[in-house]
Amino acid sequence: MGTSSTTVGSVRTTQHHIGGEPRLDSNGVAESATYTQTLTVLIFRGYPRDTEDSRMIEFYLAADDSATTSTAFRLEGHTGMYWVKVTPSPGVPHSRPHYLRQFFVAAVPVASASDSRLRNAIMGTLVNNEDPEFTRFSWIADVISSLSAGGFITSEEGDEVVDQTINAIYDAPYGSEPVL
Repeated sequence: MGTSSTTVGSVRTTQHHIGGEPRLDSNGVAESATYTQTLTVLIFRGYPRDTEDSRMIEFYLAADDSATTSTAFRLEGHTGMYWVKVTPSPGVPHSRPHYLRQFFVAAVPVASASDSRLRNAIMGTLVNNEDPEFTRFSWIADVISSLSAGGFITSEEGDEVVDQTINAIYDAPYGSEPVL
């Protein structure tokens, strides 16, 4: 029996295998290899004018696999007409137009880059179009609560992410646009 240790991202995996070589899956990756999916919140400057109302917020989920699989989740629309826009492979955050900040939410070890637990926690969060008070901040807080309920983060970590996100929005150089 052979033993090998591999470090992928911040996760160290030890494999015990018979015959000296680990078993490989169809992608040539050891079956027991562990990946990490990292979830962050991205903040983008408003355009054409950087105001509190025009700043964009999205969740960015990235796997540390060889393909650097990533997905962005952004609440789009307006009061009563919101939906979650899902963008596969949106590109490296800091090289995207109007990128401003990135806040760490969670790093979850997974057996496969296609593990859908974090994605399901985000997409399973209700977009409450029935509530006239529902906003993008409500959605961010609700997703963070879902992540906490799912055991991905603590409630204290979630509170910190929500606070950082709100502060980044209110740091816009221009206040809210007046309603005409």
